[in-house]
Order: sequence, then structure tokens, then C-alpha cells
Amino acid sequence: ALCFIDLDNFKKINDSFGHSYGDEILKQFSDRIGEVIRVCDTLSRIGGDEFILLVENIEEMNEIDPIITKIQTIFNEPFLVKEQKFFLSASIGISLYPEHGLESETLIKNADAAMYKAKDAGKNTYAFYTLDMTIASYERIGMENALREAISAKQFLVYYQPQIDFKTNTVCGLEALVRWNHPLEEILSPSRFIELAEETRLILEIGAFVLEQACFDLLSLRKEGLFEGTVSVNISGVQIEYSDFLKTLEHTIEISGVDPSLLEMEVTESFIMNDPERWIALLKQMQALGVSIAIDDFGTGHSSLSYLRKLPIDKLKVDMSFVKDIPQREDACAIVNSIIDLAHNMKIATLAEGIETKEQERYLQEHGCEQGQGYLYAKPMNVKDLKVWMMNRHKESCKNP
Repeated sequence: ALCFIDLDNFKKINDSFGHSYGDEILKQFSDRIGEVIRVCDTLSRIGGDEFILLVENIEEMNEIDPIITKIQTIFNEPFLVKEQKFFLSASIGISLYPEHGLESETLIKNADAAMYKAKDAGKNTYAFYTLDMTIASYERIGMENALREAISAKQFLVYYQPQIDFKTNTVCGLEALVRWNHPLEEILSPSRFIELAEETRLILEIGAFVLEQACFDLLSLRKEGLFEGTVSVNISGVQIEYSDFLKTLEHTIEISGVDPSLLEMEVTESFIMNDPERWIALLKQMQALGVSIAIDDFGTGHSSLSYLRKLPIDKLKVDMSFVKDIPQREDACAIVNSIIDLAHNMKIATLAEGIETKEQERYLQEHGCEQGQGYLYAKPMNVKDLKVWMMNRHKESCKNP
């Protein structure tokens, strides 16, 4: 049996604490696993936090289980580096010789596929290779190729979801959301392709397109007198980490001629808090251009109040996972109230996502939230439909001032 072992969330340790911490953990892991595997088995590190264990003389598949269980027990105790405790786990994929391959390359590839299956199952577990995994792998390659073709063929679209000012009941903003006009399927939402786009870094080109298109669409809406607010663009952590995003932003502002004060950049809380010291400086540079900064999905990550007060942010977006449960659930109400109070005390605006009922809207208004978006007002729509929606809304407001 060939066991492909990958340490879960190891990259976050390297990113947050530095490679010296990561190296020490790898050494400790190697020592621990060396104590539980059999003398006849072979352990090798193939790179990063990935290891391969070759388990020989297996006659029955169920003989693997106790070996894997022993490996999992080494994570029961934390890894200690410079008085800092780290609780880790591992995802393990297993391929068998000769059922799953006759050559080392095939066995490794199939064990790797099984390891990703274990990660998809929630990590901290193991999975045996199946033919379905190879099919899934081919499908992934096909999707990646289709994404590359979609960029060349300009198949991506930008949709917009209105954001409402609770005090004036006017459209104060628009969130730009990417869609894929797939030639063989219906228009695809980001949930179908964004994760792969980020893994392959194709998000760099897609994200740059969305930013540029949003700027030109904003100018078109303002020219026609339909809208006077801001447009909000989601920025992937991959864009920030693997491209000169500040340069991209400056270039887009220059070629479009848009007033930077009309642009809002949305960054997820989890990404910023992954390495806050590193990104605070960049956010300040972005803000210095005149754009505003919003923290998306607030309350779902690992917030640090000490860093939150240092972040140059203008808005907190209350995640829809909390909004959907108000006012019925007390815990959701408590979290929403705390976020709004925190933002007010820090003189930061708040916007609630995922509003679907008047009851939710009323609760948010009564507790001081300034803005909201959700299906109660409108679903995301292309710019043509948005213009019609804007005109109809304007007509209704004239009838009922």
C-alpha cells in the first residue's frame, strides 16, 4: 500500500509564523511517525508538507486501518515550537498495488487523488483510491482548460446586486459579481468555478476583468443619470498575494477615468487575518488612492480585535449566515448586534448581506445597521437588466414619494 500524507492547514503556519516554525513541526512529525510505523515500512518526504509511506506485505485491505489509526494518534498531542502550541491533523490517501497501478508514478498519482478526497470529506481522515477519483481528476483538468478558453473567448460577465441605504431607501451601492456565460451550459455562478480559478491563479485575469468592467459600467450608469452611488468589487486573496494588485488598481482607475472615491474593494476577513501585519500596509496604500475598503464575511473568520483597530477599513459586511437566523435565534441576534455596536464605536459603516424578509430588514434597521442587500430588494442582474430595474424603481419612488 502507498499512503500519501498531507498535513492539514500547514501553509497557514508558514504564512503566519514563518518557515522556521514550519520546519520544526516537520521534524517533530517525522520523529513521531517514525515511532509508530513498522520497521519494514518506508517513509519519504516528497516536498513541502507531503509525505509518502510505503507499507509492504499487506494481504488484506483491512490491515491498513490499524496502521493509519496509529499515524492519526500522533496528532493527539500538540506540536510545541518556541512555547507556541500547534494542533494539527493529516489527510491521507491510499492506493494499493497491483489493483490501483503497476508503476510508482501511477500509484502516487492515485494516492494523491485519494488524499484530496479525504480533504474534501473534511480533512483529518483517510480515503482509498477509486476509479471515480480519476474521472473527477479528468473533469477537473477539463474544467481548467475550459476556464482558460473562457478567458480568451471573453465569456465572463459582471452582474450587480443593489445595496440599499436604510435611512433614505435609495440604492447607495452595487456589488459586482462575476458570472461565466458557458457555451454549453446556463450562466454559471462563482460557486462552480472560483475555487478552481484561485487554485490555478486564473483568478488574476478574471479579477482584473471584473474590476475594469465594473468601472466602465459604473460610468455608464452615472452618465445615464440612473445611479449616483459606489460599486463594490470583491478581491480574491490570490489576487493580492500573487499579483501587483495596487498597480492593477491604479491602471484601471487611469484607463477608465472613474473617480476612485466611487470604488469599494471587498476583502474577506479570513484572508486578512491570515497575515494581518503583511496586508495592513497594502490596504492603506489602496485607501490612499481614494478607494474605500470593506471587510466581507465579517464574523465568520478568526478576528483579532487588536488588528481590527489597525485595519484601514470603512465598512463591515455582516455575513448572511447570521442574517438568515434573525430575529428567530438569540445567538444570531447577539452576534449581529455585537458587530453593529463594534462598528459604530469604531466609526465604521455596516452592511448586512442576504436579507430576504421585511422582518430581517426591520430588525437590522432598529439595531442601527445602515445598509443592506439581498433578494428582498433584487437578485444579481446584468447591467442591461439593472438599468431597467433602476428606471422602474425610480418611477415607483415618484409615484410614492
